[in-house]
Amino acid sequence: MAKHHHSKKIEKSSASSQSSKATKKHIPTHIIPPRTYKPYQTTSLETPLWHLILQPLCLSCLRPVLASLYRLRGMVAHPMRINIVPNFIACLLPAHLASTAVGDLILLVPILVFILRGAHYTFIAPSLELGGYMSAYCIFVAYLTANKSNSLFTWLFGIPYERLIGLHWFSSVAGVVLGTFHCYVSFVFGGDDNGDSRFSKAVGSTPDFGKFLFDGVNNWSGTILLDAMGAMVLMSFFQFLRRYAFNIWYFLHMVFGILILVMLFLHSVPSAAFVTAWWALDLLVRYAVMAGLKNVTRARLRVIGTQHRGKTARLVELIVEKPAGFQYNAGQFVRLAVPAISTVEFHAISIASAPDEEYIILQVRKLGDWTERLCQLAETTDFTDVLLEGPYGAMSIDLEDDNKYTMVLCVSGGIGVTPCQSVGKHLLLKHRQEGRRLKKLNFVWAVRDLQMVEDIPPLFLGATPTTKDNSEAAQIEEDYSKSSPEYQRMMERSDYFRSSKFDEDLRTPHASGFELLRRPAVVQADIYCTQQKLANDIERANATISLPYNLCSGRPDLDKIFEEMKESAIAMGETNVAVIGCGPAKLIDAVQEACRKHSSSVLLGACGDDSVFFDFHKEHFEL
Repeated sequence: MAKHHHSKKIEKSSASSQSSKATKKHIPTHIIPPRTYKPYQTTSLETPLWHLILQPLCLSCLRPVLASLYRLRGMVAHPMRINIVPNFIACLLPAHLASTAVGDLILLVPILVFILRGAHYTFIAPSLELGGYMSAYCIFVAYLTANKSNSLFTWLFGIPYERLIGLHWFSSVAGVVLGTFHCYVSFVFGGDDNGDSRFSKAVGSTPDFGKFLFDGVNNWSGTILLDAMGAMVLMSFFQFLRRYAFNIWYFLHMVFGILILVMLFLHSVPSAAFVTAWWALDLLVRYAVMAGLKNVTRARLRVIGTQHRGKTARLVELIVEKPAGFQYNAGQFVRLAVPAISTVEFHAISIASAPDEEYIILQVRKLGDWTERLCQLAETTDFTDVLLEGPYGAMSIDLEDDNKYTMVLCVSGGIGVTPCQSVGKHLLLKHRQEGRRLKKLNFVWAVRDLQMVEDIPPLFLGATPTTKDNSEAAQIEEDYSKSSPEYQRMMERSDYFRSSKFDEDLRTPHASGFELLRRPAVVQADIYCTQQKLANDIERANATISLPYNLCSGRPDLDKIFEEMKESAIAMGETNVAVIGCGPAKLIDAVQEACRKHSSSVLLGACGDDSVFFDFHKEHFEL
């Protein structure tokens, strides 16, 4: 079977033409290219609607303005990550509560104000109208945080919808609670906000709550509205329904969502028109424009991750042809539908490829009925049509700013490696091709077995297979277990950065006679296999095979990893380290706790030269 790689020639110096054998004799270095890196050029991709509007304009005068706005947004967002929980209290709390930041509190403030005002208009100064407004405002927030293609939160603050799921759910719960308060005021005081009448006129002198709920348009519309909201909250509270019966959950979610908007109009809430139009626009852009017109393409399916023949695949890889004009940022995801399975069922899948790669690489783990059918489809066919929504998502740390983030730590577990792959490869390519500042990229990946590492090698920089047509199916079996010499040249141990050899090799004479700045390779990749029974195999592999990564047995020692990263940051004069995590909840909680534990104090850090702050971005499985 023919195996081929289409590697891009990145370096043009004579040093790049040396064989891989020669490079192994000395510490690998490479020439830094002239700096052509321009940040914030594709940040508008975070909100697909705005990108669809701005892209055809192609007004070069707008790009610097937008770049300045995005840079300002990143500067404002940085203090929003300051932890507000003291360390002596944080050690007693779960990781997600211990890491509560200023921005989290600011997002909750409006909802808390609505709740307090709603309670005031219920128990202290009963007001049917004002209490109803508080409930309606919470419902509006719930809808605005559910928008994907035209999210105002993403456009203004760089917060994508997947990081607003908590606020979406909390505002929905607040809407139900305040709606119940509103129902109570209506039943007890009726339309008289002065409290002169004891019961609503609809029930007369004898209170009949059942009759009250369906007496008149306002009453029965409010009853249906409150019931629909309560049903949606309960369905979202039990995650197993969404995970294992997604079709049922999504269908009911959409039906109740439409029903709530209709009932708001019948309940005399005309301001719901804006929310309805904004939500309808989001659905139109997502399903009609993106998935229906622009992003209809095809993908090659590849079964990966199987340990034994005859067993159902655990993972499926989709090598997707990029639709015309399709762009995305590193770490983003798409919502994918496979018409062979269902044309209306879309699932969020992280992109594993870098934006500059020719194809979109998606890797899907079997979990639930849809992914099981995808695995079955991959076992019976090589190609299939796909529909794409997106791209969606935004980093909560400003990786575009290479003045602040020249050191990056990626920690992932299992299939959670996909966004870390995309970010890592993108940083390396920008560093080598455009001179983006990058001093160290530490890539930590915990897996259960070595099969996944063979199928998805970390930070593979070779080209992806072609999928032009079915006749080429025999030629696109790419050997993912071998990485290119260009990749191997960038792998080295981190202790070199702290050695005297680093300073000696910093400047070396160039063949042309000019003295060019040279840097050592910046990547350290550590793969941890958590199955202890494979410890002997790992030890034997390290002794006999030259791997482009460090293969370790057991679970990663996060405290040690963070301490080493902190020492490297201090040695290189860096203050901020970007940490990206994706994987099982326990791993991400541990990484989040390590960031809090090993970061310098905000109050004391400004006074010390050894201050290091670990700024954390976590990817979400539940989208």
